[in-house]
Amino acid sequence: MNARIMTEVRTLFSMIASVSMVLIACSTLHAEALENGLKKWDPYLIQGRIMQVGEGYCVVAEEWIMVLDTKRGGKDIRTRIFDDRGNPVSVAELSKGKYILAKGGQAWDEKLKTSVLLATEIYIVNKPVDLNDEGQRRRFGGEPRPWGDARER
Repeated sequence: MNARIMTEVRTLFSMIASVSMVLIACSTLHAEALENGLKKWDPYLIQGRIMQVGEGYCVVAEEWIMVLDTKRGGKDIRTRIFDDRGNPVSVAELSKGKYILAKGGQAWDEKLKTSVLLATEIYIVNKPVDLNDEGQRRRFGGEPRPWGDARER
């Protein structure tokens, strides 16, 4: 084989290994990060274009956002997703290139060696949200609260 083909084969195997590592990390990501987040709730908000979408997560501004649908201690732990009018939508609406604002709690994930956002709410919006604007702050603002919190919106 010539050098070009060998380089392409190595690149392909490298990509397959990277994807495999991400899939393995994601399969155990929820449990560990979720437990960490529920022990110590650290409110967090991020907005930006979706760079990547996978089963149970999306990436915005190089930060992992976990889209959850599970139960813990009798509590429903579910990410609520809304369109730009505030109507509930399916997780299938999250796709690469869409602009979102996500709220939730930040938690450490040991496998990824980074913090992830455990999303309580995701809003699919048409443009960046100006949280200095009173109307936008009223609609999207407010500190994210853990699931089951009596003050939850």
